[in-house]
Amino acid sequence: MAHNTVTYLQWGFILLSSILIFALAPIAKTTRDFFYGSKNDKQPNALLLTSSLVISWIFAKSITNVANLGLSFGIVGVVSYATYYLSFLVAGLVIYKMRLNGGFKSIHHFIGSKYGKGA
Repeated sequence: MAHNTVTYLQWGFILLSSILIFALAPIAKTTRDFFYGSKNDKQPNALLLTSSLVISWIFAKSITNVANLGLSFGIVGVVSYATYYLSFLVAGLVIYKMRLNGGFKSIHHFIGSKYGKGA
């Protein structure tokens, strides 16, 4: 499969999954619906509740981790955890520069052209 086709498939997957999430998520028209996660007093489905629970748990765990690091190591622990999240921004900038200056379509394209298809 050509790199261009893979890129289109990746973007297609992102768009389709985003549309699916918007289609499945209830649109709250009242304050009560918003805070109860319902639509017209109908309960949300299990998939929506489960995904919301998992995302909330990940963020809560992240806050707990930084609090524990702050407790154990002080400001050094907090800064080290913040640096971990800063790595996502740095990776995004590097990938953007690779696309802009290097002509690569994705990180997969870069790794494949530098290290071969088996990498």
